[in-house]
Amino acid sequence: EIIESAEDAGGGFSLLLSLRCRNVNLMKPVELSLDPSLLQLIGDEGRLEIALNDSRHMIKLSKQQLGRLCEEYGLFTLNYQAENNRVYKIRFLSSEGREIEELYGDISFVLPAESELSYICASYSGGKSYADGSENRGGSFDKEAGTISFEVSRSGRYELIGEEALLFDIAELDEETKKAAEFMASMEFIKAIDGNFRAQQPIKRGELVAAVGQMFLKTDKSRSVDSRDVLPSDPAYDFLAASVDSSIVQGYEDSSFGGELPASRQELLTICAKTLVAKNICEYPKDPESLLSFSDKSNIAGYAKEPAALAVQQQLIPATGSLRPEAAASRGFAALVLYKMYQSLDH
Repeated sequence: EIIESAEDAGGGFSLLLSLRCRNVNLMKPVELSLDPSLLQLIGDEGRLEIALNDSRHMIKLSKQQLGRLCEEYGLFTLNYQAENNRVYKIRFLSSEGREIEELYGDISFVLPAESELSYICASYSGGKSYADGSENRGGSFDKEAGTISFEVSRSGRYELIGEEALLFDIAELDEETKKAAEFMASMEFIKAIDGNFRAQQPIKRGELVAAVGQMFLKTDKSRSVDSRDVLPSDPAYDFLAASVDSSIVQGYEDSSFGGELPASRQELLTICAKTLVAKNICEYPKDPESLLSFSDKSNIAGYAKEPAALAVQQQLIPATGSLRPEAAASRGFAALVLYKMYQSLDH
């Protein structure tokens, strides 16, 4: 069933082309062929949505995404199969039937999910994977729809994970930080060790970049890192590459990254602010000084003043009190700031 829905885009004309496939057995391979002829059916600001049986199993592409893929591959095929209600195999095939390990662009997928603790864990064909054989792809949970959406560019196996982490050492934390720690550990953005979150310990620069990368950035295997102390086998390598490419993270003058060093509180706020700006969520305040009411604001480094003001503006941190910008950022502080970002972003 093909549903075409015209929308007035205020002077322009866009088209939502919705393809609804009914009575599809998702336990068997489903093949969807996409070719340039679809572009003629979609307006400049239009998009393509493919629903497999219901709106909880969907594939979505903007015209720009579809155009880029068709330009690169011409006709290509998406092969989709459910192993069960939590594991899905997704493969991309060229017009010659050859598997495409990685697309030049992303496709959005929607799957049923149970809670905000749900996330997607991916393992890939062709030997492209992290040291432990899998990658946390995160995902955006929609409570009302009961779904999770995530971006896919590589052929692989995608598993829905949703187990709440059991943490033994968070009882003394305030409720807001406790919830953030539970979320971050459950999603494995900041990993617990032996059931302990270690909220008071400093977060390392490598841990911070890996968390920000998993939560908010897209990786690209073609990117590289020019740091003498970061190897491609490092679990944070691809996220660091994405961060450097987006000008979110910088190394030191001696070409090192210092992934094992503690991240300071002002470094953490700077990375968070740059992420928000890079994702076009907000801009730096025009009058940052007016937002810096901390008792120790004179200790904030020049590079961190605008980011700290933006963090206040976005309610990531309180507007008053002591900031302690040069102090090491604790894992609990990092979890709370990143969790607030995650709640507010359409990632």
